Amino acid sequence: MDISRPDHKVQKVRRRLIWIVAAVGFAVAVLLAIMTLTDDTPRVKRASVWIDTVKRGAMLREVRGPGVLVPIDARWVAASSNARVERILIRPGADVHANSVIMRAQPHRFPALERGPRAQRRLIRRRPASHARRHGGADDPAGAQRGRRQRAARR
Repeated sequence: MDISRPDHKVQKVRRRLIWIVAAVGFAVAVLLAIMTLTDDTPRVKRASVWIDTVKRGAMLREVRGPGVLVPIDARWVAASSNARVERILIRPGADVHANSVIMRAQPHRFPALERGPRAQRRLIRRRPASHARRHGGADDPAGAQRGRRQRAARR
């Protein structure tokens, strides 16, 4: 069975009235805060400003100041072959164009690579037999076993 509670209805109306008054008070506070804001736009004297029509072209701006100009990123010059720098012709900071020679390089030669793969194989086959025995090469199976035994003995 339901029990009538007339005081509950009064509490509900009172709570709703409090929320409405709080919302109206907050809105009034926000409006007052907006109205009290001052106009803080920066002011500039007319004599210190250039007034002119907009023109197409380069906009040059010269700035002088103490210090050192440091680049954000450095560009590396990559070579397609091995070489040794013989002489640097253009120093950092100089104007460079598409056909500018930056440095002179002398090719660094590797005789074994220039001879080709056959010559390299011959060099490998000619290595001293003592080297193969010491390191247990594939052409000396007894040396390979000896090397394994020595390594196992050290452990």
